[in-house]
Amino acid sequence: MHPLNPLSKLLTVNVPKKFPKVLNLLNFRITEMCKVYNLEFVDLSKKKIEMDWEESKLIRTKKVVVSSNPWTSDGVDYAVIAIQKGKLWFLKFGDEKWSAVDDPKQSHFDDCVYHKGKFYAVDHRGRTVVIGSDLRAEIAASLPQHGGGHYKHLVESCGDLFLVDKHLDTEEQVWYDDDEDEDSNLPIHLKIYKLNEEKKEWEWVKTLGDRVFFVGDDCSYCVSTQDFSGLRRDCIYFCDHMFLDVNEEDENLVKICGDTGVYSLDDCMCGALATFPELSQIFWPPPAWLKPKPSDMKNE
Repeated sequence: MHPLNPLSKLLTVNVPKKFPKVLNLLNFRITEMCKVYNLEFVDLSKKKIEMDWEESKLIRTKKVVVSSNPWTSDGVDYAVIAIQKGKLWFLKFGDEKWSAVDDPKQSHFDDCVYHKGKFYAVDHRGRTVVIGSDLRAEIAASLPQHGGGHYKHLVESCGDLFLVDKHLDTEEQVWYDDDEDEDSNLPIHLKIYKLNEEKKEWEWVKTLGDRVFFVGDDCSYCVSTQDFSGLRRDCIYFCDHMFLDVNEEDENLVKICGDTGVYSLDDCMCGALATFPELSQIFWPPPAWLKPKPSDMKNE
């Protein structure tokens, strides 16, 4: 994973030779966006197991979420939810093995988050469930026509839970609401929903206000344009291999954001990050602490 772009699946290949081995964060303005977890397979000697790409695909865990506070009043320290091949798995402190979360509807789950002391998971139709240590309930039914999207992502923002519905418009056909502008030339279309827990449904929203979403398989988070300059309100940054060809035209940008794209809710425009030069400046040039010093360059 690239340190500048944790949302990307591309491997790091262009780290500077003089990349610092130690960073004193007290010297920099650092803001923690979120915490990301992953699972690694080990043998009995506690060594990491090396496997090729085809082998890893069979057992790859798409998402891992850990509770951020004690799970129960009985003193259970934490609990974990993981998604593997669309199935939910549950583990709490003290358990010796994972437990499969029973789902009568046999849904294929796309994403999960820890929100307001509970685990939420959404399937590919938009159906959303809440998972507790001994309780599991449906909190929202499927979206109309399953939302029309191919992938669902959950994002927590200002205490609310949002759903990003990603349409892959491979046949130039996507589903729109009657009062939504249609543009059949978009390769990808995103629709945003906000969870109404009282009505137990997802409500479509047209704008995010001054907020910006960063969406990925490993993590998704939200920031405000008032806190970070160089961002445009009502935009969503996300990754898709469809953007690689365009981003490769920028030899600097492709090193760190090769598969990154931007979707603007204001005008329904979508494209590779390289097509939005005013928005790509937050990624390139890299921070000064990632650049080799002039003295280091002379020694190379």
